[in-house]
Amino acid sequence: MSQSPDFTTMAYGVDFPKPSFAEWKASVEKASGKSLEQLVSATMEHIDVKPLYTRDDIKDLKHLGYVAGCRRSCAARIRPRT
Repeated sequence: MSQSPDFTTMAYGVDFPKPSFAEWKASVEKASGKSLEQLVSATMEHIDVKPLYTRDDIKDLKHLGYVAGCRRSCAARIRPRT
């Protein structure tokens, strides 16, 4: 009988350095040979999907504290991950 791992005690890349956006962009463009603009894909509904979204992309969105099917008091307890 196998035992499931305890994911709450596992380290998930905590030791990896966090690159700046400029470092990430340069690395991706070098590895792919494409510019960031060329890496944008589109859904079947013609919605552009960027390869990376940052906090700057969502800073003006007002609906982030909302959860479908959850009352306002419940949604207030849910915070975006940081």
